[in-house]
Amino acid sequence: MTNLEGWGGPVSKEYIDQQVALQKKILKRMREYGMKPVLPGFYGMVPNNLKEKYPDADIRDQGLWAGGFKRPAFLLPTDPLFLEIAKIFYEEQKKLFGETEYFSGDPFHEGGSTDGIDLSAAGENLIGSVKQVYPNAKWVFQAWHANPRLELLSRIKAEDILILDLDADNNPQWSQKNAWGDKNWIWSTITNYGGNVGMFGRLDVINREIFKAEEKHPQSLKGIGVMPEGIENNPVVYELLYEFRWRDGAVDMDTWLADYAHRRYGIANPNLNKAWQVLNNTVYGKKIGPPYQQGTNESIFCARPSLNITSVSSWATTELHYNPVELLEAWQLFIQESDGLADRTNFQYDLVDLTRQVLANYAQVIYADMVRHYKNGDLSGFNRASEKFTTLLKDQDRLLNSRKEFMLGLWLEAAKSRATNPAEKDLFEYNARTQITTWSFQDSNLHDYAHREWGGMLSDFYLPRWELFIAKLKAELNGEHSKDIDYYAFEEGWNNEHKLFPTTEQGDGVAIAKALYATYIQDIKAAYQ
Repeated sequence: MTNLEGWGGPVSKEYIDQQVALQKKILKRMREYGMKPVLPGFYGMVPNNLKEKYPDADIRDQGLWAGGFKRPAFLLPTDPLFLEIAKIFYEEQKKLFGETEYFSGDPFHEGGSTDGIDLSAAGENLIGSVKQVYPNAKWVFQAWHANPRLELLSRIKAEDILILDLDADNNPQWSQKNAWGDKNWIWSTITNYGGNVGMFGRLDVINREIFKAEEKHPQSLKGIGVMPEGIENNPVVYELLYEFRWRDGAVDMDTWLADYAHRRYGIANPNLNKAWQVLNNTVYGKKIGPPYQQGTNESIFCARPSLNITSVSSWATTELHYNPVELLEAWQLFIQESDGLADRTNFQYDLVDLTRQVLANYAQVIYADMVRHYKNGDLSGFNRASEKFTTLLKDQDRLLNSRKEFMLGLWLEAAKSRATNPAEKDLFEYNARTQITTWSFQDSNLHDYAHREWGGMLSDFYLPRWELFIAKLKAELNGEHSKDIDYYAFEEGWNNEHKLFPTTEQGDGVAIAKALYATYIQDIKAAYQ
């Protein structure tokens, strides 16, 4: 994606060899299933110091990305060195991974300079260079922001192009750019950014927009896809979208959801059908933009504390697109049916996730009370609200540790298990922690981009961060001087720790959800009234 030159290494030769072996296994299995792999293409992304070795080559500086990360340099595809390096790259890749047809790469992704570059000639050489080694090659582009530039496509044969309209359920490029002059393309959804946790989706949009696109571009629309940054939640979105590979038109959503619930839980249940209708009209009822929204409504628990929280990560939002009161009916119906379905893992997961969502929504109400009491100078009211907030956060942590899908320990242990030596094990743990907190080696607008509302994260990372904030506000209400909080210092300190977290589920998720329902339902209803 050409965004940054490097981060998080170095890795050992042993690790690289391990990854090559894994890649070969993956490709073998894909081909057995009749899948056509998409391998990386060479499109001019090179280390900045290549200019020192080839001072006469046309290698362009591409500046910075996301407020401070050095982008790789760009070797112009029109330079003779480009074809030389490309040939070596493809020959070596072919030795390792065999024949394939599709290659991907996106020059100028999220920035980079195109000044003085003959884009049409660059595109011609882009595909020409790979065809030296793979004569039947096709290039896969991501439709994102200004990419792919129409000039870059102008000299590439239409049959050699496949464009992924990544965010078609939110900000469709195909309709804005007339399907890039009817080039071959895929209708796609990202649906999850950063692996963030939250019940979210656009079921009605998926149900309608795919066929609207097919009606307008029946020849160039070649398929449907998901391009997620995380796939560990909201299975209903994937179930619906991929089913359209075998359908000729939109479905009746109430009927489809009833069938889905039957398949998912192994039983036909009118109350659960009704609950899914509620979910479809609330968490899964987000409409197509504008205003555009990248991924789920974020949990305020995961935000860097302040007096004016509007998002956790820079390009998302904590604002709900539905009335949270309406979600309570689905929660009540799931709780009501829980005794008969407590042994079914899909039901357990959905009940825990729904309970998590209700409590995360309620946290916004308590947070607003905290802020109001602080601004009114009401110390006792602030103390009550802040105690309710931290207690709710701890309850959320206990709930999420009951399901493996929401546990920090499994994430960290998976990262460490890939290491080939003790130093690499520490490095991989640091990277795994960094990815879901600061994201990088500096305090940038990418902090919390890949945040996780998980058991272990809530109690060990988010709670202490909130406690710093609450202590500061209490001191100010007591008339004491308080220093500004260096959140990054706390976060980076956490990234360097090696504390162990549970890797087996802690407690009965259904029983915990029922207990939390009994504890909170009346308070939540009263708060929304």
